Amino acid sequence: MFAQNYYDTILEPILMKYRSTPNDDDLAYALAVLIEQAADHIKIDTGRSLADIRASIQSRYPDFIYLRTVAISTKHVTADSIPGLKGQTRDLVELEVGPRIAVTSDGKVLRSATGSTLVATGRIRNFKFKDGKEISVAVLLEEAFRAVKDEITSIEQ
Repeated sequence: MFAQNYYDTILEPILMKYRSTPNDDDLAYALAVLIEQAADHIKIDTGRSLADIRASIQSRYPDFIYLRTVAISTKHVTADSIPGLKGQTRDLVELEVGPRIAVTSDGKVLRSATGSTLVATGRIRNFKFKDGKEISVAVLLEEAFRAVKDEITSIEQ
């Protein structure tokens, strides 16, 4: 099937490359475009509408709409095809690199004796969206990839 071939030959190898170089911001943007494009490949196999495919993927990962926002902001000047974002310009999303806050396993922020927030080793990369939402680049790509993989697997069965 066409979607499975796209997954095997393009999506998965690019994701593996991203995992080995997670600070490659250009690759992150390109991967977002490729993940979003998978809906077109699924359409070829199934004949379903893009709206139906995207809704199904979004039911698997509700923040898929934000992955689409990254992809469309990367590919196009306007985002007319995203419901609720009609006529917006490409500044819908920006990638921010900031300090990684130190947290405990239960999610509590670690602070020094003086009360200042402690920073862990490394930097965190987040997509920050015009609506105020922030999502880790790695989480957005991995979860959207998983949802697309599940969608492709479901058409194989």
